[in-house]
Amino acid sequence: MKNRLSRSMLRRATAGFTLLEVIVVVVIVGILAAILAPGWLAMVNRQRAGAARDDLVEALRTAQNDAKSRGVTRTVTFDTTVDPPTITYNGQTRNIGGEAEIKAGQIELLMQDGVGAVGATMDITFNPRGGVDAPDLPASLAIGIPNTDVRRCAIVETLIGNVRTATERDNDPDNTCTF
Repeated sequence: MKNRLSRSMLRRATAGFTLLEVIVVVVIVGILAAILAPGWLAMVNRQRAGAARDDLVEALRTAQNDAKSRGVTRTVTFDTTVDPPTITYNGQTRNIGGEAEIKAGQIELLMQDGVGAVGATMDITFNPRGGVDAPDLPASLAIGIPNTDVRRCAIVETLIGNVRTATERDNDPDNTCTF
């Protein structure tokens, strides 16, 4: 009986992890996190900028389609005086990146027309035929992530209202995404 009790107590005493083993595991997890965190953060920033740019493109295309289908003039206003920047269309103002829930300080909106940088707001107006009523094209809207080189652009190129997208890595002869 005494022999059985000793074995049972010995088994219980040796079960589990030593403090040294736990410390080694914590150090390994910390090293892996330090290696993976920058890549994860860069991916999140690219996704955030892409979502915001897609929101810009959607607003422009919605206004253009609405102008053509209803035969009226439609204007989209982009405003950088607030953080996060906003889009105003058809009397409704919303933050850029709506679905992505972008918070203050996470993105910046840079705007440039065909002759240079514009002020704090930019209006793009589509006529009843869906064309752009703006003499200074291309109009570039760049979403940037502060303190990074991540940039995604929406560019209204022509008077007929062509909207294209670009990134900071695209071979852009007009340099419309790197202002």
